[in-house]
Amino acid sequence: MIVLNDKLNNTYIGYGGKGGFNKMRQSEMDQANTSLGFSAQANRANAKAMSNVYNNGLLDLVDASKADRPVF
Repeated sequence: MIVLNDKLNNTYIGYGGKGGFNKMRQSEMDQANTSLGFSAQANRANAKAMSNVYNNGLLDLVDASKADRPVF
């Protein structure tokens, strides 16, 4: 599950002035979950994989384009 989470993170397309910063924040949150154990990591990865639960519009161009607002 953790390997798949890392692969999922690599699919995000950062955009705008804060794209790099937001991508770094997401990685930091994933890393912080490692201290909570495998179950927490797996739960986060599972939630991120569910588009009806997790929207990454601040980081990912694809999620942002689905929102009813401009992406840039």
